[in-house]
Amino acid sequence: MRPLDHPAAVFMKHALGIAFSLFVAAIEFANSIPLLVMSNGLLLPVSGLMILGLANIRGWAANLLSLRPLVIMGESSYAVYLLHMPIWFYFVRLRPINTFWDWTLYMSIVISTRACSHYGLGFC
Repeated sequence: MRPLDHPAAVFMKHALGIAFSLFVAAIEFANSIPLLVMSNGLLLPVSGLMILGLANIRGWAANLLSLRPLVIMGESSYAVYLLHMPIWFYFVRLRPINTFWDWTLYMSIVISTRACSHYGLGFC
């Protein structure tokens, strides 16, 4: 039996497909789903399927997700979580985010600050 034909691998492929479909459906029908239902764990099982499917994935998707820039972004995602709101508050005091270029500038500041805080660079 080939590794990709293993029942667990087949289940993971199906789990990813189902999770992706349910995420798309949730986005499509977001306006008709009550906010209380949406914010109280409607997508929790879908997120679990997504994590389960991605944890055991092989092939081109695994190669894509193991690229060095994506690994660095994943390792430092907690820094983004901690830093994005303080940067947001200071940024919108200086200039409102009304255009694509303002948003791009804000995101580049968040990402560069994330890199500096994650690696502990002294020059930042």
